[in-house]
Amino acid sequence: MISLEKGNLLKSDCTVIAHQCDCFNAMDVGIAKSVKETYPEAAKADEDFPFSPKKKLGKCSFALSRDNKRIIANLYGQYKPAGLQTNYPAWLKSFEHMIKELKPFEEKGFKIKIGCGIDKDDLINVKKSLEKISKKYEKPIHVYYS
Repeated sequence: MISLEKGNLLKSDCTVIAHQCDCFNAMDVGIAKSVKETYPEAAKADEDFPFSPKKKLGKCSFALSRDNKRIIANLYGQYKPAGLQTNYPAWLKSFEHMIKELKPFEEKGFKIKIGCGIDKDDLINVKKSLEKISKKYEKPIHVYYS
């Protein structure tokens, strides 16, 4: 099940925030910039991720918020920092990696919410792609857009 919600992902009631990152630790635009400002620990996890830029694509790094209430997932679905360059196969691979890594936390109950806002085409592509993942893993996913 996919739900589209207009609003601010960072002000939602979610326990898992997922957002796309490039492979060069930029986090300078869009939701990534807001995540970096609100959760500097997510930027630290991005910086400390032990892979070269080429090997990051399709992977995912995690940070726990300072208040221990949220997990922030940095999804490496874009190679370079400039422009709208989502690599959809890599993005989906990173999203599935996130779901698999979070499986042990399912019993505590968590809501996955993801931001989508720079490119309007992204919303359509993201929704279609996530519908498949949601069905495969039987997880509801909430997509926030501005």
